[in-house]
Amino acid sequence: MKLPEFSVNRPITTFMIFIGIVLLGVVALLMLPIDMLPNLEIPTLSVITVYRGASAEDIETKVTKVLEDNLATVPKIKEITSISNDNLSAISLRFEWGTDLDEAANDVRQGIDFAKRSLPDDAETPMLVKFDMSMMPILFFGITARESYADLRDIVDKRFCDRLKRIPGVAMTEIYGGMEREIKVEVDKQRLEACNIPIEQLVGILAAQNVAMPAGNLKVGVIDYLLRVPGEFETVADFENVVIGQSQTGNPLYLRDVARIEDSFKDINQHIRINREPALMVMVMKQSGANTVSVVKAIKKVLPGIEAELPEDVEISIAMDTSDFINRAIGNLKETLILALVFVMFVVWIFLRELRGSFIIGLTIPFSLLTAFILLFMLDYTINMMSLSAIIIAIGMVVDDAIVVYENIFRHRSEEGETRREASIFGASEVGLAVTAATFTLIAIYVPVMFVPGITGIMFRELSLAIIVVLAASLFSSLTLTPVLSSKFLKTKEQIEANEKKEGGLKDRLEQGFLRLGRLYKSTLSWSLGHKKVVIVGGAVLFFGSLLLLIVIDTEFMPAIDQGEFMGYVDLPVGTRLEETEKVMEQLEDMMEKSIPEMSLGYSMCGASEEGMGAIMGQRSGKNIISIGGKLVPKKERTRSDRDIMNDLRIQVVDIPGIKEIDFGSQDWMQMMLGSGKPVQVEIYGNDFEVTDSLARRIKVMMDRIPGLTDVTISRKPGKPELWVEVDRKKMAALGLNMAQVASAIRTQFYGTTATQFREKGEEYDTFVRLRAEDRSTLEDVLNANVMTPFGKLVPIRNFASIREELGPLTIERKDQVRVVNVGGGLYKRALGDVTADIKKGLKQIDLPMGATIAIGGSASDQAESFHWLALAFILGTILVYMIMAAQFESLLDPFIIIFSVPFAVAGSLWALFITGNTLSITSFIGIIMLVGIVVKNAIVLVDYANIMRRRGLAVQEALLITGPRRLRPVLMTAATTILGLLPMALKTGEGSEMWRPLAITVIGGLLLSTLVTLVFVPVIYSIFEERVRRYINVKLN
Repeated sequence: MKLPEFSVNRPITTFMIFIGIVLLGVVALLMLPIDMLPNLEIPTLSVITVYRGASAEDIETKVTKVLEDNLATVPKIKEITSISNDNLSAISLRFEWGTDLDEAANDVRQGIDFAKRSLPDDAETPMLVKFDMSMMPILFFGITARESYADLRDIVDKRFCDRLKRIPGVAMTEIYGGMEREIKVEVDKQRLEACNIPIEQLVGILAAQNVAMPAGNLKVGVIDYLLRVPGEFETVADFENVVIGQSQTGNPLYLRDVARIEDSFKDINQHIRINREPALMVMVMKQSGANTVSVVKAIKKVLPGIEAELPEDVEISIAMDTSDFINRAIGNLKETLILALVFVMFVVWIFLRELRGSFIIGLTIPFSLLTAFILLFMLDYTINMMSLSAIIIAIGMVVDDAIVVYENIFRHRSEEGETRREASIFGASEVGLAVTAATFTLIAIYVPVMFVPGITGIMFRELSLAIIVVLAASLFSSLTLTPVLSSKFLKTKEQIEANEKKEGGLKDRLEQGFLRLGRLYKSTLSWSLGHKKVVIVGGAVLFFGSLLLLIVIDTEFMPAIDQGEFMGYVDLPVGTRLEETEKVMEQLEDMMEKSIPEMSLGYSMCGASEEGMGAIMGQRSGKNIISIGGKLVPKKERTRSDRDIMNDLRIQVVDIPGIKEIDFGSQDWMQMMLGSGKPVQVEIYGNDFEVTDSLARRIKVMMDRIPGLTDVTISRKPGKPELWVEVDRKKMAALGLNMAQVASAIRTQFYGTTATQFREKGEEYDTFVRLRAEDRSTLEDVLNANVMTPFGKLVPIRNFASIREELGPLTIERKDQVRVVNVGGGLYKRALGDVTADIKKGLKQIDLPMGATIAIGGSASDQAESFHWLALAFILGTILVYMIMAAQFESLLDPFIIIFSVPFAVAGSLWALFITGNTLSITSFIGIIMLVGIVVKNAIVLVDYANIMRRRGLAVQEALLITGPRRLRPVLMTAATTILGLLPMALKTGEGSEMWRPLAITVIGGLLLSTLVTLVFVPVIYSIFEERVRRYINVKLN
């Protein structure tokens, strides 16, 4: 191999290359943005269609089904889900992960164009919406005030939100709650009737009297004048003097004669409180492509300046900050990285027992890591949990190649008597190909992971790529930097021994310990080679017995992460008045205050905003729905997890009278990205509402009894109670009226209408006209509502209409072009796999009615799919590793022997998961796949050296008894560096640790058992194959 020779002969060039790597790596590190996860493009497109006046069932048949039929043929669609409401159809198209959404959008538009021909003529054009992670809010501010509360919304809008919008990266802000100024025109029904004026005419008069209009231009002399008629109201008092008609005596009638005009506020439809104080909330969303942490940092930087300009009683608090968890999690990983680095260097020093050699080997770590940062920057990646985890995982492995190279250089120097330069060139070149092959076996196992489809592949692709780059950089460093440093600073064996004699003490005791360990291992190996059957049977029992642990080890899709926040919904019966809902909300606030001492900020809200942004963000709202939540103190400052807190609160909330439904089963970030609803979900397919609703209720009863399953809900809610005005069309027509006139009159009188805009100081405020409260409070008031006929007579609607009570429209859900209703729940202290197994048992005992089918959805289906692909990646990775080893050894037999170390790695990982109580998730599954490449390196060291001894003419057993003790130290050293490098990762319990701890524990457990067993089992297998199989093959060939 020429690379070591080049580096030693040209040391300045080599140093310049690595100094360049350091400079570029540091710059890249400083410029890399921080985020929680790799950049993810959610593969979802939505098609929204408005068809006004249509019922939910009409929307389903005339709009949703037509569009679904045409969109189902779009390539790479994984599933189609839809919701049909009154007036609205919403279809969600979920594509395979990695799909080019721009290309998919073109195909969807083509499908929409085909569907347009079959849509109703008065349906609006379907709108295509691309879901983006930037649509998720990055900040929620809670803003309270006492004296300024009435004007708080205007203050926040003009002096807070406008400033935030100017910050780079901020896309939009949305205000919830607060009081909005409105000019109320409360009409006295009796007085208006006495004047024989319909309320619609009143609305028209106000609009006509409040007009400013350009009227052309006039040229006079050299001046061209613009004519303008400034007819807008200047003060609220001007409304009172608007003439609306004449009395029977000919006197003018003014608006003040029939209505009360107030400069007031809009009706409150939503109550929001922060720490029990009336408040409003401001949601902040970032621009697509902007970095969450950077944008939040910029906002927090200008926040003190904004607060200083607000009234003194206005207080701003942060109710939710997505960057907070990201910063804590990444900070936790950075601490883990530093500890891993210290542990690895300590292990290297323990085994080498001299600082100079430890320094030469240790330098490969920073150079390898900085190379990874350069690549992350070039590929427009971020520093996130995946990339940092990859670097921590790789720390223990990057020194392996340098250890092997340095040890061989040292042997050439001390045993062969070569000069530093000669030892560095020949020693590194001698093991260069073996080191390269061993590293490629490790790299090979990560390649299949990069090709795993779905969210698993997207998430772990960056981890795999980062590890591959770090390992490749460590290989390059070990073949260039290690030889050139050795050629300058390598000590001789005599110098080391002289230093050890001077220092004595610890180093002597360490050396004696290694020698005793070597003698113990040699005697163990000798006994094993003499009792091969016992070793083989013992190994088989160990492996197959370990597989039985799969029965008791819990499985889940992804570990639940404690994000330091809690949130839940409490539903009262549909139709509950907002005032009653608020009373229950006050009880919930009392409970939160008393039972959650870990809460640093609490919020509660009920009702719904008119803007409807909450629904777009997946938040539930309504007059009967209460949303509560809060921020918790950092994880290290509390003993309860966020889920423990929610469960304890849930137990108390159940005792509140009148509560219909509780949902504290917080949706994980993974479910949000997958769009799979609740973690556990049973999907019921069928077209008959009564049949599927009845089945859903039975399944809910069954699921309520399953331990660990919480907040079981049915997605199809009962309709809201409504009063329907049934019009007799014949009587209505006889009066010269039509439905539009009747509906408009009732709406204006009871709901109200915006007649015009009142402008003041550049701002516009609604002028809202409706009957006063006492004229719209009973059923009789509805029947007494008047409509003006074409003949100029006011007629009460009781003359041609009646009222009956009905339930409001259903929301019709569909999935893959079939009606569906979901029964779902959350998880608490029980794994997804166990709960799913219990659900499957329960479903077997439920008789399915004709026309209904069921399926397990939610995270369970995503878990099954991911496990399937990861199992294939494991098999493919093992095959690739075998192929690389076959090429290295130029043998099909030696790699087969080495592969025997892999089963014990799997066994060790299962024992580690079982002992620590962790689950088998996609994170720990990735750890098992990684083990294949890690454990074969140790077996390669043994088999390769045994082959060398055999070529020197030694018998099989003699070669193995020499190989074992000589290769014991490097085997233990490489295993120890990897294990101790991962140990901080396995022991950390801070924010985000739930994600990476199972991976580290899996690798540590697998490597521990595999290393111990490999040192005995692989030599025994080697002796059997050498003595019997190879001899049999040679006889056959001859």
